Amino acid sequence: MHKITENPEQHIQNYISGSTVKGAKNIGIMRFALSRLLDREALIYNPEQILETLGKNKGRAEKVCNAIFEKLQSIEQGYIYLCQDNDIIVIARFKNQDDANTFKETYQSIAKCLSTGVSETSMLTDETIERYKGIVQERLMNVMMVKAYIMMADHNLAKKMEAARKNRRRPLVMIADHEVQNASFICKLIETEFDVLKVSSGPEAIIEYMKKAPDSVVLDLAPPGLGGMDVSVCIKAIDLNAHIIMMSVDVIEEQIIDSFNSGASDFLKKPFNQKRFVAAIKRSNYINGDKRKLEEMESADEVFLF
Repeated sequence: MHKITENPEQHIQNYISGSTVKGAKNIGIMRFALSRLLDREALIYNPEQILETLGKNKGRAEKVCNAIFEKLQSIEQGYIYLCQDNDIIVIARFKNQDDANTFKETYQSIAKCLSTGVSETSMLTDETIERYKGIVQERLMNVMMVKAYIMMADHNLAKKMEAARKNRRRPLVMIADHEVQNASFICKLIETEFDVLKVSSGPEAIIEYMKKAPDSVVLDLAPPGLGGMDVSVCIKAIDLNAHIIMMSVDVIEEQIIDSFNSGASDFLKKPFNQKRFVAAIKRSNYINGDKRKLEEMESADEVFLF
């Protein structure tokens, strides 16, 4: 049994995609989704506790991982993965019934010590392989969220974002849409008036907001990794004055209300009218401020030249 802690997600993907596991009847898999135990809302609204909380969760995951490793020493062929978001995935190939029994007993003893709803096990089938490929992608999204939490804990974040906006000559609009064609279409509507930053997932939107401090955010309701409303809540927790426009193909009254409750300033149905779209972006206080700042700079230049 081998413990994998470096690039575990990539190792899992490679292993379950390999020819040696396809059609195998003697491979078991178990998962302990410890990432679900993280209180994300508490982290968002208590940034001063982020590093301490993440540290405690990492310590708990390492303890569980070590316990599993000790219990499965008799199984020669297998891997224990401690994912970067603290999920633990175990894959083992059984040489005999003793291996299968040890695997089952280990799962039961660990699952009994954890919260309900974080443990699962099965044999590795073609269907399971496809499911776990998706689970690995979820882990990678969660890794981005951990990165975002760590950035939120930076005491100088507000100053860094203010500095990013300070010398900007044109407003910056961030488009968060995983559909490439939609994102490209939206960019063409506004690129003559605004600089544009494109992102394709919820966690990436949060990270890039902190890095680039866009003046307005155009956010799809369902980006990968984290829902649009959750992204909106997170961005507003980072920056109370953030200007967010939610967009969706479907317009359901409940979704519109929830979008505004999450912090959105506007809600647009795809496809939308260019004039209305640009007007919605320009309602951002940051863009209004940029306009006033630019007028003041141009006025100062004229006085100087005169």
